[in-house]
Parts: sequence; C-alpha cells; structure tokens
Amino acid sequence: MTVDRRAMPRALGVLGRIVLVALLVVGLVLALEDPFTVLFYGSYALAGALLVIRRPRNSIGWLLLVIGIGFIGTTARRDLDLDALVAGTATTRDFLLAWFGSWAGGLTFTAFLALTILFPSGHLPGGRSRVLALTAIAVALGSVVVSAVAPAFNFNPDGGATDYTIPNRLAVLSDLPVWQDGASRLLFLVPVALLAAGVIAVIIRFRRSRGILRLQMRWLVASMAAIVAALMFGLGSIVIDDGALGGFA
Repeated sequence: MTVDRRAMPRALGVLGRIVLVALLVVGLVLALEDPFTVLFYGSYALAGALLVIRRPRNSIGWLLLVIGIGFIGTTARRDLDLDALVAGTATTRDFLLAWFGSWAGGLTFTAFLALTILFPSGHLPGGRSRVLALTAIAVALGSVVVSAVAPAFNFNPDGGATDYTIPNRLAVLSDLPVWQDGASRLLFLVPVALLAAGVIAVIIRFRRSRGILRLQMRWLVASMAAIVAALMFGLGSIVIDDGALGGFA
C-alpha cells in the first residue's frame, strides 16, 4: 500500500516551534494580570498549540490560539495612565495595551465565528454555504480592522461601563465623514451579531449530526453556550452599571 505523503500534515519545524513557545510564554506573562485570564488563555492557547504542532494545516488550532490571545486583550488593566492616554501622551506600552484591548473582543468573537463554521474539519463548507461563510468571516474581520484604525477608540480599564475615548496614533484616513457620525462605536456589534447567527447554525448542525461528528460537535456546542452566557452576563452588567435601571431606585 502506497502512502501519499502530500496528504500527510506537514511538520511545523524547529523554528516554528520556537516561535510558538515564545508566543505562549509572552502570552502567559501578559495573562498573569488576572487569574481568570490565565485560566482561559491557558486552556485555549495550550489546546491550540498542541493542534498546531500536530496538524499545522488545520485552521482549528490557529483559531484556538487567536481566541487565547484575545482573552489577554480583554483583561481589565488598572496599571495604565488613563490621563495620559486621554491626552495622547501615554507611553508606547500603555497605548499599545489599550489599543489592543479596544478591538481584542471583536477579534475573539470573529475567531469563535470562524470556529463555528470550520469545526471540526478546519475547512469551509461546500456549495452555496461556502460563499455565505466567507462573507460572514470577512465582514466580521473587516469590522475589527476598521475599529483598529479609527481616529479614536473606546477603552474600558475596569472591564465595565467606565468608558474613555483615546486618540488613536495608528489611525488611517481620519478625515472620512463616517468617523464623524460615531459609527465606529457600533462596529463591535457586527462580530457579536454574526457569532449569534453562527451559534444557531452550530445547534442546527449538531441536531442533524450523527456518530463521531455528533460527539465532536458536543464540545463545540458546550463551548459556544458558555461564551453566549458569558457575553449576555457581561452586556447585562454593563447596562446595569451604566444606570439603565436607575429610574427604579
């Protein structure tokens, strides 16, 4: 029996593994800011790294790494100089941490969206669903990129409703009229809405699946349910902290 070596997963290589380990260590150092971040980052990043080493051509491992890194960006940071950030005079370190934190959540939701589409094979579906899947991922990722280059971004240092507007040193095309209408504030809703649609699609796929695929889908459905629950809790907390219920006090 002849084995087609082209169909076998290509090894990551020594250099690739060194870079991967370095990325994991740097991520762990940044995640030490919060114990829950260490837990979330460690679980997703470690699982992703193992998959990347064994099957570097499968996109699932890479998506898990992105999700792990995204959790670092969404960690509440209280050691930044907020006055300097608002004034545009913060250090490069403080600015980059705040800037990454402003769009890391959208990146994480986009990675989860891609996970709902590509799991478990790591490939896009065929037929007409392929175009729809590509469009959803492209729109979600595009919204993240646009928010990252907006003239200003919103920063929540405590992970709650406290909101600071920070001038963006990495802004692109700052004179576009769309920025003046405050549209950038709503960009984070794009990947969230698409992720919600992706979760519904996953539930439908799970109900129709059988055998090994159904066992694999159980892990994804459980993970998505936890993410949606955490998202609803977080949004609810922000609404309450923002005084939406103040009229009943």
